[in-house]
Formats: sequence, structure tokens, C-alpha cells
Amino acid sequence: MKEDLTNQEGFTIKDIIDIILKKWIMIMGFSIISGIVVSLITIFMITPQYSANAKYYAADSTSHSLGTNSSELMYLQKLVNTYIQLFKTEKFYDNVIVCSEVDLSTLELKQMITVSAEADTSIFNVTVSGTDVDTIMSIQNAIAEFAPEMVTDVTKSGRVVLCDPAKIPLKPCSPNQMRNTFAGIVAGFVISFFIALATEITNKKISNKKDIENRYELPVLAQIPSFTTHRNKKENSSNQNAFLCDINNVNKNAAFFVKEAYKMLRTNLRYTSNGNTCRKVIITSPSMQEGKTVTAVNLAVAIAEAGNRVLIIDGDMRDGQVHTYFRVRNSSGLSNLILGSAEISNTIIKYKGNQNLFIITSGTIDSDPLDMATSEEMTQLMNRLSEQFDYIIVDSPAINVVSDAIPFSKITDGIIMVVRCGSSTYSDIETAIDSFKLVGSNIIGFVLNDVLVSKKKYYRTSTSSACLQYNAYTDGSYNNKNTYNSNTLKLKRQKQLK
Repeated sequence: MKEDLTNQEGFTIKDIIDIILKKWIMIMGFSIISGIVVSLITIFMITPQYSANAKYYAADSTSHSLGTNSSELMYLQKLVNTYIQLFKTEKFYDNVIVCSEVDLSTLELKQMITVSAEADTSIFNVTVSGTDVDTIMSIQNAIAEFAPEMVTDVTKSGRVVLCDPAKIPLKPCSPNQMRNTFAGIVAGFVISFFIALATEITNKKISNKKDIENRYELPVLAQIPSFTTHRNKKENSSNQNAFLCDINNVNKNAAFFVKEAYKMLRTNLRYTSNGNTCRKVIITSPSMQEGKTVTAVNLAVAIAEAGNRVLIIDGDMRDGQVHTYFRVRNSSGLSNLILGSAEISNTIIKYKGNQNLFIITSGTIDSDPLDMATSEEMTQLMNRLSEQFDYIIVDSPAINVVSDAIPFSKITDGIIMVVRCGSSTYSDIETAIDSFKLVGSNIIGFVLNDVLVSKKKYYRTSTSSACLQYNAYTDGSYNNKNTYNSNTLKLKRQKQLK
């Protein structure tokens, strides 16, 4: 059994890709919604910011040069640093407020003005940012008016020259809607991916065939679709009415695929265990209400329809239900045979719906089921029955509820474990597997029950056509070109009615 994701040292790239592919609808949907939300917030909730930049160069009173050699340039760069510090003094901000006549505090003004030097030059930038263009330009004009004089007054020999006046900003510098939207999409993708990852790690219920096979290195022998019956379209049948002998209760299109699923189980059973046929099989489940009895019944019917003599034994001597599916009496059964109160000939029931199908019900004697299952009489009984039938299917209780399935597993060829999609938990499955491995039992594989199937896939017109073609094939009504002849089948049915 492979380790759970939580026990692995880390995820591979393949694991990450698998999670993305598995949850791609959720991830993409969340990413798009996140991008849209961020875009709307950018448009309607964030106030646009504008920015105007002016360039000044530093000089001294004796030179108009920008620095023709390295030594002079280094000197001017030192002046730049000095002037930048002057542009950050309280006197500077007071002059700006007075000259621009703006209604701002010194603190507010500090937050609006940024002064920075350009690398390897004697030029520095004065940037004013804010929400009001007129205020921004008033501040820039005020700085251009008094700054040169202020520098000269303070330094005596230094001066600054406006080389690139500030221009009126026509577009906001922030927020950037495209950039923010892209960032929202990326953030949504990352968040949704980690949600999917956390869900995958903490997920305790099986969801698909791939998960089961990867975790336990055991095959899924069949996936049984979940369909709603005609009797109650609001109530999910959970394959209860998918019983092949009572298929009329299921939508006729659905019936085709349900039957094919059980036939697939029959076929896979024949070629398991390295090509060796498993003739004696027990059907169990980790917990109750996972569909083991329905699976046992339908598998028996499917094998019988293929022309094999099949005996289905209700091994649940505590609360057997096999007789209810076949609508037969449970007056004498397995418990009666083991305790010697009945004979095989009087206990085996031949099913009227199929001459190849035989039934042994659970029985009526109230004794310890585990003692009866582990008895020598049970072993001898199974050996005698094996000589009479091609296949024996044993419906045993859920392994995690009672341990009756363990002795049955020792006198049969293998175990088929039924698990319900979206219901069975990995921990329950692992407990069940460990119970059988402890005694050396052979687990053949899984049946994934109650698999949700898209109605679009199974109820479209092409599906109905497939059902008709399959029925025609089984009735021998195909012409030489392998096309379905509806008239032939119609005439055949009319003759049968006559």
C-alpha cells in the first residue's frame, strides 16, 4: 500500500500537475473571480494618484558645467546630496506652503514630495504625487520659484538649475488596473491551488478510481454508476434497483450501462490473479451501506447469464438480505446447514429467473455467526459445493463491523471489496485491508459503487442509439454491413408476440 500524501516527503511535479488537472475548474474559476474583484476594487474603490516630476542639476557659483571630468563630477554629486538634504528641511516645506498657497500641513507635504538623485550624474529629481493635479502643479511651480534662491542663500556658493520643468500629468500613475488585475489572477490561482492541495491532503473519502489504485496498488474491477429510478426521481437509488433481475425499475438508458458495469466485473473476475479464474469469491465492504449485497447479487446474476452455474451464499448470518433481492423465503439456509438441521438438497433454492443461478439464504438458527463461519462444517460444506458449481459468490458482513468475513476469506479464492464513492473513507479501507493481510487473505480488487455520472454523457441521443445497437447485436439483428436493422428486430418481436 502506498503512503498517504500526508506521509510523503514531498510532492512531485506530477502530483502538482495532477491536482491542478483534477481541480482545474475550481482553480480557474477562483482565479478569474479574484482578478475581476481586484479589477473592480481598482476602478471603484481606489482613488487615482497623479505624479509630476521636475529635474534639477547642481552647480556652484563659479561653473555652469555638469561635470566634465571625474573629480568635478564627484564634487557636484556631493553637492547634489547636500541640496537633497536642504529639500527635506522644515524651512523648505514652509516655503512650499507659503509660495503655493496650498492648504496642507507639513506632514502631508512630506508625504507628497520625493527627492532623489540620478546615479552617476549631478542631476536630481523632485517628484510630487497626490490626488489633485492642480495642487501638484502648484507645489512644483512653488519649488521652481524659490528653491534656487534658497540654495544660494544657505550655501552661499552653490546653486541649482531647473533643467526639466514638471509637466501636467494627464494620466494617473496609480493604480495600474492591468497590473492589479493580473496580480489578482495570480493571487487567486495560488490561493485556490493551496486550497485544492489542502483538500487533497485532508480528504478522507474516496472520489475516483485513480485515487484507489494509486493508494493501494489494487485494481478497480468495475465502476458502478449511480442512477435515479422511475419510481422516485428525487431519491438516488444507490444501485438498489439496478438489480439485473429487476432492471425495469431503472431508466432504460441507464439500465444498459449498469448491466455493462456488472458484466465488466464478471469479465475482470475471470482474468484476475495472474490469469487464474477465481471461482469462490467473497464480497465484503469496509463499512455498512456501501452496496456489497447489491454487488454480490448482480455479479451472481451476470455470471449466470453467461451460462455458468452460480451459487450465491448469504454469509451474513446476523442480518442477511440476499433473499429479499430474489424474493424468496429464508426458511432454511446457511446456518441450518452448518448446524446440521437441514440438507443441501432441501436448502439450495433454484432461482426461477435463471436456471443457472442458485441461492443459499442466511438461515434461521440464532447462534454465534463467527463460530459457525470458522467451523470445520463450513469448510466441508464449501468443498462439497465447489464440486457442484462453477462459481460461488459469498455475501459476507462488513469487515470493520464484524470479523465474519475473515474465515470466509480463508476458504475462498479471493476477496472483492465494495466501496462507495464519496462515502467510504481511506482510513476504513486501510483498516479493512490490514485485517485481511494479517491473515494472508487474497484481495482481488475493488468495486467502486455509486459513481456519479454526467447525465449529458448517459442520456443523450447517441446513448439511446448505443443501447439499441447493443440489443440488436445480442438479438442477432445486424446485417452484413454491421448496421442495425430496426425492421428486422421489429418483425422478430412481432413473431414472438404471436
